Amino acid sequence: MSAVVRKFAWLSVISAVVSGALVVAPASAAPASPAPGEAGAVVTGAAGALQATVGEGAAGYVGTVPSRLLDTRDTTAMTAGEVRELDVLGVGGVPASAVDAVVLNVTVTQPTADGWLTVFPAGTDAPLASNLNFATGQTVANLVIAKVGADGKVAVRNERGTTHVVIDVQGWFAPGQGYTPLAPARLMDTRSTAALAAGETRELTVVGTGGVPERGVDAVVLNVTVTRPSAGGWLTVFPAGTDAPLASNLNFVPGQTVANLVIAKVGADGKVAFRNERGATDVVVDVQGWFAPDAGYTALSPARVLDTRDDAPVGPGETLELQVAGEGGVPADGVDAVVLNVTATQPTAGGWLTVFPAGVGSPLASNLNFR
Repeated sequence: MSAVVRKFAWLSVISAVVSGALVVAPASAAPASPAPGEAGAVVTGAAGALQATVGEGAAGYVGTVPSRLLDTRDTTAMTAGEVRELDVLGVGGVPASAVDAVVLNVTVTQPTADGWLTVFPAGTDAPLASNLNFATGQTVANLVIAKVGADGKVAVRNERGTTHVVIDVQGWFAPGQGYTPLAPARLMDTRSTAALAAGETRELTVVGTGGVPERGVDAVVLNVTVTRPSAGGWLTVFPAGTDAPLASNLNFVPGQTVANLVIAKVGADGKVAFRNERGATDVVVDVQGWFAPDAGYTALSPARVLDTRDDAPVGPGETLELQVAGEGGVPADGVDAVVLNVTATQPTAGGWLTVFPAGVGSPLASNLNFR
């Protein structure tokens, strides 16, 4: 089927939530009747293919049109406990040197058991952290900002069963430009304390812990996991000391374990807040990096920019173009990329969604997989 382009200006929305912008020059409450859906973080170009150099890119970030680096369906699945290393330099638009971290969309598919996947710098021990959690037979994706390790590689560890893994690169960070990647470190696990109750907001100190300094931090990169929820609902992450926004970062059904990458603006007293809307659920938080105030990354309180439930669902093979510059707190110009939380809900069939710069062809990549 040929693609149909449906263009949107701003809509009052749920399906796409903007939470930050990468600008070229350094820059100084719950979803209405939410249906549980698949949510994922996306860093995507604001307009056109991203062609920024290190000198032009915010925080040393250079976005690329998504490019596939690994698909184990072409070789062999990963076995339980296996660690596989992947070259990420000199491939997919990433240069062969002067790269501190890469932005990857990682997908697990056809797992034979419930489990989790961890991405970390090659040449280091696997951390007590996870990037994706999955159930038997599930296909699930998540965004990962991975620090590059030994010999220009990142490592991927599968904990249980066998599973296929697909990895697409979406961009990279140069060193010393305001973004500092970290080996993942656990900051919170409510399974060892008390689950979040319905309507509860819990604050978490994110500065001075897990490799994040005590001062000079504007935003943190977190992998947030919900597990053992007693009811379908959603979780929102936002700066402490502010009101919870009309947005969600994770959506879940009873009993589901689901993870998502969140770039959270640091609020009052060096904290971020987590609000659970329905039922009781455990929450696990791992930090992966941080942005300095002068990095060129501008963290925003999440703002809705699209909800197709207000118009019409996306048809098979259809492409939607969405105005992001000048909306939701994003400047009208000087923007290199935007950070979006994209949620797919009420699909009529299993499938996938791809987010990419407008004006270029759809890449061989996916950002969300759903069933």
